[in-house]
Amino acid sequence: MPFRTLMTIALISAMVATSPLVPGVEEQPDEYTFRLGSIKVSPAEGERSGLEGQQDYFIVQFRDIPSEIYRNELERRGISLYRYLGGNAYLARAGTTAKKTDLPDAGIRAVVSFRPEMKISRVFSEDRYLSDSFAAGGVVKIDVRFHEGIDFKAARLALAGVGVDVEQSNYLFSRIISVDADRATLESIAAIREVEMIDPAPPEPQPFNAIARERVKVKDVYKKKLYNKVTGRNIKVGVWDSGQIGTHGDFGGRVNLIETDIGVADHSTHVAGTIGGSGAGDAKAQGMADKVTLYSYNFNGDALAEMETAVNKYGIYLSNHSWGNPAGWDYQEEGEDKYYRWMGNASYGFYSARAYSLDELVIDKDVSPFWAAGNERNDAYLGPHKHYPNTTIDHQDLHPSDPEYGSIPTYANAKNSIVVGAVMKDDVITSFSSCGPTDDGRLKPDVVATGYELYSTEPDNQYDSMSGTSSSTPVVTGAAALLSELHQRLFKSRISSSLLKALLIHGARDLGRPGPDYLYGYGIVDTELSAQVLGASAQAAVASAKKTSFDVVSKIVEDVISNGKKKVIVFEVPEGADELRATLVWHDPAGPALVNDLDIWMKTLKTKKALPFCLDPNNPDAPAIRNRNVRDNVEYVLVENPKAGKWKIFIKGTRVALGPQGYALVISAGRANDSPQILDEGKIIFNGMLTSSSSDWNNIEEKTTFAAGDDFYAYVYFRVVKNANYGSYYGTISAAWYIRNSNGEVIFKKNAADGGFYPNAVGTNWRWRIGSSTVPYEIPSEMPSGDYNVEVTVTMHNGISESATTTFTVQ
Repeated sequence: MPFRTLMTIALISAMVATSPLVPGVEEQPDEYTFRLGSIKVSPAEGERSGLEGQQDYFIVQFRDIPSEIYRNELERRGISLYRYLGGNAYLARAGTTAKKTDLPDAGIRAVVSFRPEMKISRVFSEDRYLSDSFAAGGVVKIDVRFHEGIDFKAARLALAGVGVDVEQSNYLFSRIISVDADRATLESIAAIREVEMIDPAPPEPQPFNAIARERVKVKDVYKKKLYNKVTGRNIKVGVWDSGQIGTHGDFGGRVNLIETDIGVADHSTHVAGTIGGSGAGDAKAQGMADKVTLYSYNFNGDALAEMETAVNKYGIYLSNHSWGNPAGWDYQEEGEDKYYRWMGNASYGFYSARAYSLDELVIDKDVSPFWAAGNERNDAYLGPHKHYPNTTIDHQDLHPSDPEYGSIPTYANAKNSIVVGAVMKDDVITSFSSCGPTDDGRLKPDVVATGYELYSTEPDNQYDSMSGTSSSTPVVTGAAALLSELHQRLFKSRISSSLLKALLIHGARDLGRPGPDYLYGYGIVDTELSAQVLGASAQAAVASAKKTSFDVVSKIVEDVISNGKKKVIVFEVPEGADELRATLVWHDPAGPALVNDLDIWMKTLKTKKALPFCLDPNNPDAPAIRNRNVRDNVEYVLVENPKAGKWKIFIKGTRVALGPQGYALVISAGRANDSPQILDEGKIIFNGMLTSSSSDWNNIEEKTTFAAGDDFYAYVYFRVVKNANYGSYYGTISAAWYIRNSNGEVIFKKNAADGGFYPNAVGTNWRWRIGSSTVPYEIPSEMPSGDYNVEVTVTMHNGISESATTTFTVQ
């Protein structure tokens, strides 16, 4: 029976839901235009070229997003809408028994041929070195991705049909085969019906190189009895890096070497120590989750296929990727040969076939890959250099510096992974940390962590410091391991990837401009707050929120939503709350730009609608505004000084092109913390003569060796952090410090006088002299010679405190 006789025109029309735009959001110039490869496609109304001939793959464009019932009926008839292209258009596949002529006319605007030129990436035309190479008859390495359901045997046979021989390939998950091709071969491959897309193959992967424990508040999760010493126990983390994790006493037999074809690497060992080193050999190198189990892989081959196998074989759902494929300017050292090479910059922000495959993997296996944002920002070079991939010829031509904005390379442009940037120890963004926006305007990185001079393990029981987003990423991976263990304890189940991402973003401490931005993402990870929110949600399930012993009250919702539908969640905000947060995360179907567009807002009967933050990719320096977010699959709403009582949080499936769509929602209300944070590895400086007007910490004269009876001043370097806007008021800080002997006995104690501060200076660094500004302390004359430990605690007016230690010697 023909397909069109199964349904009446009225029923089909009812199944196609409409998605009106929210007022205030500009409509695109042409809602039926979309991009494929290097061309914009604007089908004519009524076009039916996709129905001609024996086309297994074609494009169907609807007047409105089709309903799930409609899509399911198409599936039943052998026609699958499996990739959303934008503009209400889908890439469709007809099964062996399907008849494309049986497609209903109702609701369908156009049926278009999937032409070869639509498969070829825009980068081939925008990168002039690729185009010049083709024009000169040269060859380049390309990534050929095949349609879903095409196995390696069929792919290899198809390539052989155009004269391309493939000996072997890591094809298991990504369905990508990398081959060398000239322009004619590229066009022949694009004409193969089994081929879905073609990109330039990225350069060989390399580590992203260019403290942390205190900055992301891991130590607070460890020390509070509330969490019963969450340490990452029974959590497995895969480390894909440049080689094997080396031998080190700090790992205590918790490393499993899965791939051993490449030798031990310093970088891999350093990354592993940041995630899970115990600090047994040096407490300063203690990792984030010191009982986690580590699995060592290298990044050569098909990392995505290995990640899929890691889930199936070992149950590894967290993975660290402190590497990527370079772009722009890249510095190389090969023995005595040191040089810069120009990699081309058209791939910055580009959503490649590999990013596509990574997003698919996150959805298919519910994994959480933590990916370094890259160290590409602001690189520049004017001297002799090479052109990738040729390393034999020197060039003198000029190239632009790597951009300040829009410098995210390769895999880090994926939507569903967690991308990490790097800040220095004072929470200022590093000069190298890559940042968004992506080409489609999305926010990256998601979060930041300390990635400058990070001290960690090296092979053979050594330690060293490294810098880069390579170093910041394992900080967040380790924090995620702690939250994963905590969720397992509280809820007796594995945390979902979308909820883990939501918790990390929800708890992040805002840095830079107010709200999210393209440098810092949503801010620096605050493991303590994320853990409090997770714990409070568990307690709220068994007790009244007013009886909770946590600093916040919270609710976590994991649900699904369909196109045009709306969900309402009621949340009780207690009296005295300083802020109300809601974070919505969903794993968007693979594809450039947003496929499924969910929206969130919240309000009470007497308040205006509170909208999420959103950014303008055409003006990346501008602060975030509150409006409907049409680009990101993370939405974050913040209400300062919220009205106590019932709030309604609304979730709408504004456009769910491929659904239903699952999501994770985290809501919390509580007091924002003004907490002093001691910086510079808790450094306390003695005998300085810094004046109150000076802002240069490095100008303090340091002295660590004294004789009995010597005079000294003591300074502590700290920063006040503010998580919400309290308004203007005066506050006080106080300090107490102790000198202990080698046995830990207190032999000197001093409570320093209070000092005033202005909260509108929140976020600046303070150098504060402990005690009198004119009368020095004195090393007690009775103190015997030896080494001593000094401990200082800085306390805010609200009782929140931070501590640091240092040492000095009495001769």
